[in-house]
Amino acid sequence: MVQSGKKSIGFNLGQRLAQLRRARGLTQDELAERMGIERETVSRAERGLTDPPLSKLIEICKVLDFPVAELITRASTNLPDHAKRINDALSGCAEPDRELLCEIVEKIARRLTMRPPVARK
Repeated sequence: MVQSGKKSIGFNLGQRLAQLRRARGLTQDELAERMGIERETVSRAERGLTDPPLSKLIEICKVLDFPVAELITRASTNLPDHAKRINDALSGCAEPDRELLCEIVEKIARRLTMRPPVARK
């Protein structure tokens, strides 16, 4: 679900759920069966058409063996959550590599803020 050229949190969450499910080698049918729900329920959640209640997200994350907090953070459109993702990605890098990556991110951010936003699919 895309609104005003921006992806909704539900859409981002659904995309992440689909990625996790595929990474675990499960089909929508298999995930639905393990959760005792219909395949269409999984499909609608992955497409961002419905927002699963927190209790279902916790259950999905148990089945997929993935932390629910990380799933929500990765689906978030909030700047602090994006900053946390970048911080987490940099934490395993050596200091010179972190510096290089910071410079690259800064250059890209400056370039993107200088031109009109592009609608993304």
